[in-house]
Parts: sequence; C-alpha cells; structure tokens
Amino acid sequence: MPSPSATLITRARLRGLARRLRSAHASFLELIGPSPPQPTTEEPHRRILFVCHGNICRSPMAEGVLRAKLAEARAFGAIAVESAGTSAASAGRRADGRARATILRHGSTIRDVRSRALVEDDFDIFDLILVMDQNVHADVLRLTRSSEDAHKVRLLLDYAGGGEIPDPIHGTADDFERVYKAIELACRALATELEAAVTAQLEAAVSETPATPHISSGE
Repeated sequence: MPSPSATLITRARLRGLARRLRSAHASFLELIGPSPPQPTTEEPHRRILFVCHGNICRSPMAEGVLRAKLAEARAFGAIAVESAGTSAASAGRRADGRARATILRHGSTIRDVRSRALVEDDFDIFDLILVMDQNVHADVLRLTRSSEDAHKVRLLLDYAGGGEIPDPIHGTADDFERVYKAIELACRALATELEAAVTAQLEAAVSETPATPHISSGE
C-alpha cells in the first residue's frame, strides 16, 4: 500500500498532467479560432483592470469578455482593459485551458493574455479595479495607499446586482461556464456605462474647443 506522501505526489502529478492536457487542447482550438481583438490607436480615456487571485481563470476571462464587447462597439482602445492577480505564483503563465476554451466557445480568445501580479503602480494607471470576490477585495485594499486608491476598487458583480464570482480552478467545465455567464452579465452593463462615459467625455472636449476664427481674404 502506497504511503500518504507517495499518494499526494501521485495526485499532484495527475493534476499537473490534467492541466497540461487541458492547455494543449485549448491551444489546438486557438489555432483555428479567432484572433485577439485589436485596440484602436487612440489614447485610452478609461483604463479598467480585473483582478482575481492567480490571474489564470476569472480575471483573464473578464478581460476577454469586456474587450470583445468593446471591440464590437469600436470602443476598445478608447477604453483599455487588462487583468492581474493578487498572487505572483502563476506569473507569465497563460490562462487555464478551461478558461481559454470557454472564451473560445463564446466567439473570442484570450490566447495572448499572460498572468501577472497586481503592483502599486496599477493604482496610478487604472481608473477602475474590479475584483471577483470579497477575499480578493480585501487583498487589493491592503495594497492601496490612499482613499483615492481604495475608491477605485469594486466587486465586478456590483454591475449585476451584487455578489461574488467563485474561483472555478478546482471545478469542472460547467463551473467555468457558470463563471462566464456571471462575468458576461456584469460586463454587459459595465461596457454600456463605459461607452456612455467616454462619449460624454469626448463631446465635452469638443464643446470646450475654441472655434477657429475666420480670417477674411479681404476680397
């Protein structure tokens, strides 16, 4: 009979193998799937950051959902979107294969997204930092330096009636699909709000621009 330590090692190896197989399957699907949406070349008027624990499941999915919606409205670029994690343990990794496969099933891709950790400069760069659950919310608030930083931090599901988005990392493909639906519902409302805010900002800038004086030719 194998020792408890040997059993744990075997389980860890099996989990690692399963993760690699899911990633390989997602990579194959991405070869024949859509390309990542390309932002317009204009300077962003709003910058949005999604944050979860490891930046390999929920927050990259949210990044993918929102940028796809903004791209459809030709607002991706005017509104910049990224994601990060409170942990650096997975830094540099692609999103979980199930997250990538779920986004692909809904017509977009996050094949270009790589995990990174939330850093202090993010509070200077981003206008809105949207987190997935209360634990992440608390972790992010611990990194804030001021009330202005803290004011930028909100739960994503505040845009869909409130609640938390559970981490599906130890779940099934169905769990990832449920997470996608919750994210999509919130991002639908978020995209509408952001597009309206940017449009209002641009209209205000135009109205404040002084008119060019007419110079008569003298004829």
